[in-house]
Amino acid sequence: MNKKNNILIIKHGSFGDLIRAGIIINAIKKFHKNSNLILLTSDIYSSLIKKNPDIKDVVIDNRESFFNVSYLMKLRKKLLTYKFKLIYDLQNSQRTFLYKKFLLSNHKWITTNREKHPISGLRGLADMLKREKVSNLKTFISDISWLSTDVNKILLKENIKKKYILLFPGSSKKNENKRWPYYADLIKILLKKKYEVLSILGPQEIGMERSLPGKVIKNLNWEELAGLIEKSFFIIANDTGPIHIAACFRKPGLIFFGPTSPERTELNLKNFIRLRSNNLKQIKPETVYKKFLKNKLT
Repeated sequence: MNKKNNILIIKHGSFGDLIRAGIIINAIKKFHKNSNLILLTSDIYSSLIKKNPDIKDVVIDNRESFFNVSYLMKLRKKLLTYKFKLIYDLQNSQRTFLYKKFLLSNHKWITTNREKHPISGLRGLADMLKREKVSNLKTFISDISWLSTDVNKILLKENIKKKYILLFPGSSKKNENKRWPYYADLIKILLKKKYEVLSILGPQEIGMERSLPGKVIKNLNWEELAGLIEKSFFIIANDTGPIHIAACFRKPGLIFFGPTSPERTELNLKNFIRLRSNNLKQIKPETVYKKFLKNKLT
């Protein structure tokens, strides 16, 4: 690796943030064609982002306390070995502001200067690239074809031989209020109408399995998750991470937004029906099925 051409990109997460930031990272790579992009991110997403062809290497930062001076010095030492010629701060947090001031103060930084964009964080980053004459983005859809893998073995194991509807009935445990409560009833309606239905559960959602009729798949890796989304016929989901993948693949679907879930205007959800309520219990399964049917037929 030619260290003269190393550029640091900082983006800690969440999952959705990293997926959405793919379009920004790709624009930076196209502008700095002969450079190596090194991503500073959380450990939980390192295996995911390493597959991005625009990223040469990943440095782990699990954002330990600033009182942990030993950790910060080790991180600084690690980062300095790359001899970065430039740093793009896509996180623009209080933490990265302090990194700029104390850890990597002798480097050139490109940031949004912690400005609050009137529409969304992603659009703010796009405006940052435009200001720096890096790119004038016309779309906010990331190319994540690198993430998807062949899922035919999974579908064969589940005996799925036709188009299927993919359901995401869960959410992170800290956001359980984002979960629409009637997935079991909706599944019964869909199965009665002879649709093939797959419910996907992550590690924090395993306890939901007993309440869901039909086929349930648990603990997929990132590539398998993307592959199943890419091949699906329709998606029904809470406001949770997989919708970012669905949006990038331009899949049709239906998404529930609750009282604490403002719509992410930077997501391309034009193929999604959006059902929003301050009380998700008020959205009945019969209503959801009718919305699905109408969308499927248009």
